[in-house]
Amino acid sequence: MSHSLSHLRRGLFGIAFVGSMAFGVSQAFAAPQQASRPYCFPEECYYSCWGDGAWGGECNVFGYCHCWWY
Repeated sequence: MSHSLSHLRRGLFGIAFVGSMAFGVSQAFAAPQQASRPYCFPEECYYSCWGDGAWGGECNVFGYCHCWWY
């Protein structure tokens, strides 16, 4: 009984070790997340797009300026 518990403990430790190493490797190669979304100023966006030849522009839900083209 003691021998089988020893093998079980060693096996569980091995699985936990391999799992933690796999998690670490996946985090090392993961792309970093943006801390916060960019902030868009509506009036600045509108006139910036208008100056580029668009009808105007507005800030979208992601915080970026979206120009209205023809």
